[in-house]
Amino acid sequence: MSTKLFKFTFVLLLLTGILSACSKNNEEMSVLDDYSKILGKWKLLKTTHPITGQSFDYSIDNIVFEFKTNGTLTVSGNIDDLWPSNGDHIYSVSKLINEYNLNQLNLIIDTWPFLPRVSSKNLQIHKFGYSPNDGLVFDLMKIR
Repeated sequence: MSTKLFKFTFVLLLLTGILSACSKNNEEMSVLDDYSKILGKWKLLKTTHPITGQSFDYSIDNIVFEFKTNGTLTVSGNIDDLWPSNGDHIYSVSKLINEYNLNQLNLIIDTWPFLPRVSSKNLQIHKFGYSPNDGLVFDLMKIR
């Protein structure tokens, strides 16, 4: 009887350890509710078109988005075919009013609206508009 209890306890502890390790690695993204969460430098990892599923890997191109407190976004790196392009852009953050989440903030870069989701290590911004890049999702990783 005690051997069965020992095995059960061991398996339970093992599963608890595995599940807690997974939750640390897959930090949950949430809507942007405080603009200071996007401040700093973010490395572009990839872009994805959610409708087609087409994805482009930018992780080796060292493309950096730096959100500054003065409302300037500086983009730098090896960019040839992507907007926003290298250089300074104006960004602002405003409250998005909808019936689903009144605390979500909307990100505007130049004149294009983005819906951001953020964690302590990752930023995901979904672009909306009337260009060939409509719908692109930008996945970025915090570097500073």
